[in-house]
Amino acid sequence: MSVAATIRPIVTRAHFHATQHPIIEGYDPPEGWGWCFVDDTEVDLPDMTPHNGPIPRYV
Repeated sequence: MSVAATIRPIVTRAHFHATQHPIIEGYDPPEGWGWCFVDDTEVDLPDMTPHNGPIPRYV
């Protein structure tokens, strides 16, 4: 299954259009990949964003 199929594409694309942040990062845990909305392609992110503790869950 592709990265695009496993992320929440509607929410993330809406975030891109609202903020112009071009790349999202796979982050649960940091996974070393991202998605570029400008080029509609998966990108490798070897320098993952560090984080402390669990990622908050919004239900």
